[in-house]
Amino acid sequence: MFGNSEARRQAADAAFEVKSAAAQAFISMDTTQDHVEAQVQSFAQLDAGPAGDRMRLELRPLLAAAEQASTAYLTAVEQHPIEEDTRVPALRQAVQVFGQVRDQLAAADGSLQAFADRIAPEMSRLDAALQELAGTRSRARAGLEKARMAVTGLTAAGYASAAVAAKLDQAEQRWRAVSAGPAPGRDGLAAAVRAAKDAESAAAAVQSAAAAYFAMVDDTRKRLSSTATRLDAIRQRIPAAVDRLSDLRRRYARGCSADLEYVPDDVREAVDVAKSALVTAERTAKRGNWEDAATALANARRKLDSAESGLRAVDSRVREIADVAANPKQGADQAWFEVRDAQKFVLAAPGGALPVEVRELDALVARLEAAPTMLSGVHPDYWAYLQEMRTISVAANGVVERARQRLAKTP
Repeated sequence: MFGNSEARRQAADAAFEVKSAAAQAFISMDTTQDHVEAQVQSFAQLDAGPAGDRMRLELRPLLAAAEQASTAYLTAVEQHPIEEDTRVPALRQAVQVFGQVRDQLAAADGSLQAFADRIAPEMSRLDAALQELAGTRSRARAGLEKARMAVTGLTAAGYASAAVAAKLDQAEQRWRAVSAGPAPGRDGLAAAVRAAKDAESAAAAVQSAAAAYFAMVDDTRKRLSSTATRLDAIRQRIPAAVDRLSDLRRRYARGCSADLEYVPDDVREAVDVAKSALVTAERTAKRGNWEDAATALANARRKLDSAESGLRAVDSRVREIADVAANPKQGADQAWFEVRDAQKFVLAAPGGALPVEVRELDALVARLEAAPTMLSGVHPDYWAYLQEMRTISVAANGVVERARQRLAKTP
């Protein structure tokens, strides 16, 4: 009798042990299943697209296996109770059944754990994207508030701009689209991040536009006065340009000033156009239309730039002609230097100079020697003389450059 009691006690202990192990396996698998299923569900909701579909498809057979294991466990608990009066054969059968159930649960749990490990990088990417989305939305919200303050500041200063206000309206629309969507589950997390970044960029663009507009208005206000002063100064220089051109015509050959004869008329016309543009700029600025004022002012300044360029050309011509008239040799010195330097270079090159290079340089020497004849007569053409010197210098440098290219190709 004692032997039967001992055998039953051992069988009961074994049954309780394996049943407890099966229960632990059930709890572990159920916890893993809930965790993995929640992860996949979140991923599919927050990142709509093929990746979520593939994840759910791969999880489906694992959930089916987990469901089968759960059912087997619950069935075993129901069909194999372990009580005080349970006989030894029934206890031994329970040990076998719960052992099989335990192994089935462990296998399902292992498959789910392995799946969780495989999707871990995707979940990390999702978490990083969610953090990025939150940060971008926060920056967009703060940026929009700064944009509103910038536009308010412009208006308070009397510098209201329709263009900047329109940019603010666009930024507001983008922010509304972000704050109400695009929902990650509907449009995908990547799309939500892009929309938030667009809203952030739009807000930053408003701030930049407001700052640029304020700077433009401030610059325009300053330049209106300085441009008027500059216009008067240029107008006063016209008579001097006329006198200088007249002096060139009287003292030298006509070629020394022929290409500049129309400068005074061109300057007068440019000044008149600039004056008209300046008046337009002042008028539109008074109306608060600073964009048009800046455009008109820019037109005026371009015309004055052109006028000053013409006046500088006259002044430069007078100085150049006076210098070469005082010392014609000085005008030729640079050309002679360039030619002699070219001769030395080609002659010192490996293999010596090519015949064509020698002919070209000899021809330049001949032109240099003949150039002084251009200065004969009562009205010397010093401008043509200077042009000839410069042309010779350029030609000499051209010989050197071609020689360098030739030598660079030589093995």
